[in-house]
Amino acid sequence: MIAELLARAGIVADYASLSEEEKRAILLKELAQPHPLRLPYAEYSDLAKSELGARAVRNYIISHTETVSDLLEVDAAAEGNRSPEGLPRRGERCRDAARDGVMVIPLFETIADLRNAPVIMDEFFRLPGIDKLIENQGNEQEVMLGYSDSNKDGGFLTSNWELYRAELALVALFRKRGTTLRLFHGRGGTVGRGGGPTYQAILS
Repeated sequence: MIAELLARAGIVADYASLSEEEKRAILLKELAQPHPLRLPYAEYSDLAKSELGARAVRNYIISHTETVSDLLEVDAAAEGNRSPEGLPRRGERCRDAARDGVMVIPLFETIADLRNAPVIMDEFFRLPGIDKLIENQGNEQEVMLGYSDSNKDGGFLTSNWELYRAELALVALFRKRGTTLRLFHGRGGTVGRGGGPTYQAILS
């Protein structure tokens, strides 16, 4: 979706081919602009319109977060779209951050992603302008940890060990910053996704 928005705005024709550093530079530049990335009279695909439409959710989970630009892409798409049919603008203080703000939530799933989670979040926090975004969220940030993919990736023991290590590292990072960490544990698998007690599913 971000590639489409950037192309329609005439900023870059082939966003996907850029390096991580080039992506960060473009996205940070757009986040600093006062005007929206989304053009009011441009034609967009059904996917882009659905992502930026009136029914868009307030908490945006980025599945399989691997890079800092994964976070910035959603920030850039959401920025400047405070309108009846769009997402709230992240650059302004929301009356009720939990209700009106857009919180971009990274989901770290594989073993490699769990190990990189504190590094990615630290780099994200250090970027210019991000302090203001975190402040607009009530000085809190949610992070989701994935159990299903890490289990499939490394096995039960490795998965649990890396989840534990990622939690400790994230807690230490957030405590050092003075930012509230809200951890969302994504328990995967058919039974877990059902939302009910596991023992009832086993008995059935």
